[in-house]
Amino acid sequence: MSAETSTSLSKLAQAVPVLKDLNTGFLISLSQLCVDDCIALFTKSDVKILKNNKVIILGKREHNGL
Repeated sequence: MSAETSTSLSKLAQAVPVLKDLNTGFLISLSQLCVDDCIALFTKSDVKILKNNKVIILGKREHNGL
């Protein structure tokens, strides 16, 4: 998953709990992003997080379905 710029998100949307045992990637809160006026768009191959009609986060689906 990549983020174009984290400055597009408010401090609240950037605040996340840290999970020490999470080794496989990133954990984001869709509800926090939506409260920050973002839109989450899921397809069978990826997820895009948009803010102000601009993609700020792009996640690709892995071959294992995750």
